[in-house]
Amino acid sequence: MKQPEGELARALFEAIGPQRHLGVQLYVSVRGRPVFDLAAGRRDDGTALDPDDLLVWFSAGKPLVAAAVCRLWQDGLIDLDEPVATYLPAFAAGGKAAITTRHLLTHSGGRMSAPGPPGSGIADPFAVDYEPAIGLALAAELHPEDRPGEQPSYSASVLTWLVLSQLVRHHTGARFDDVVAETIGRPLGMETHYGFTKSELRELGNRVCTFVAPRTGLYLNDADAREGAAIREVLAGGTFHRTIDPGAGLWASARSLGRFYELLCARAVGGSWAPADGILDERTVAEMIKPQRPSFFEEAPLIDFGLGLTLETRRLGPQYAYFGSSCSFATFGHQGHGAPMAFADPRHDLVVSFNGNGLPGRVLGKRIWQRISDAVYEELGLTLPDEPAHDGGPRPVPRRRLDLRPPSARADHGDAPTGAATPRRFE
Repeated sequence: MKQPEGELARALFEAIGPQRHLGVQLYVSVRGRPVFDLAAGRRDDGTALDPDDLLVWFSAGKPLVAAAVCRLWQDGLIDLDEPVATYLPAFAAGGKAAITTRHLLTHSGGRMSAPGPPGSGIADPFAVDYEPAIGLALAAELHPEDRPGEQPSYSASVLTWLVLSQLVRHHTGARFDDVVAETIGRPLGMETHYGFTKSELRELGNRVCTFVAPRTGLYLNDADAREGAAIREVLAGGTFHRTIDPGAGLWASARSLGRFYELLCARAVGGSWAPADGILDERTVAEMIKPQRPSFFEEAPLIDFGLGLTLETRRLGPQYAYFGSSCSFATFGHQGHGAPMAFADPRHDLVVSFNGNGLPGRVLGKRIWQRISDAVYEELGLTLPDEPAHDGGPRPVPRRRLDLRPPSARADHGDAPTGAATPRRFE
């Protein structure tokens, strides 16, 4: 297995430290062959982070549940454009009768709210009590000003993915996490968890990333800081490890997410190196990675969605680069709060999966993984495709070297020389 050098080694080195991560994982493959499968840094208990350790992926785990739903469509069990209430009649309550499965998968169903007292199922977006929460999601009310398909609604994704998970159970008779593990994870050699029992936590030990040590983040706006504080509180309290949350509660390694994207990438290009048959066919993956809605501004970025997948928006201009400034326009994947990022670039048969065990904040976290993404392309000698930009002509995107460390990090970790590889080995 290769060791990272040059800019990639520096990018990983600088992802570890104050206001960043204690440890990180990186998995990279080309045509299904691993190039990097590594971990660097430490766990909460001070021992070395391992490539097999289980990290939480927050929203970056959404595509797995989306894939389980798309399998229902592949098998002829659902129509993506049929109202969800056709299959789950209780969902028609609260003005939601016209919302379809496609609306839910593309975050365009409209803003939904399901307020409830403490203990009712959803204490906050990162504290979901699964079974009670299902009832709240089905009974949620659509915002009176919203019309399905006419506005972005990522803010409702906790409720949305609860409903999608119930759609899976309605048609399979099994809970979504079991369906994901048995029909997607196991054939691909993935280890996936949505919450842990106490016995599982004892058995897995320090392979499960904990957040016992204090985490600090560099938050660039009040909303980011509030969300970060809420996540830190839930994680530090130890309750999130037991949360069964289909939209934000996947625990897995970077390698496991990488194997999922290897399947999607191979299907996207008709590659014979697809890791397993019978999971998702080429027609289904083509539908998943096709732009499904207008490019809406969600919070800050301009985002295109497929079915449960984020699509690269650099084609709209270099300022909208999402996964990195070197990714082709065909790139698709998903990111999670602050740290996780996994994507496939079919133009290069490339898969990149990165996660860490810190909470650097949404904006800084994105800068960290975009820099790692660009460094991967540079390390592998992959060039920017000659693609038509939004104005009809090719537009190369210059790389920028971002030193993301605060001044204190230089004292703690040393300053990496600009022109040489960081003297650090990643195991």
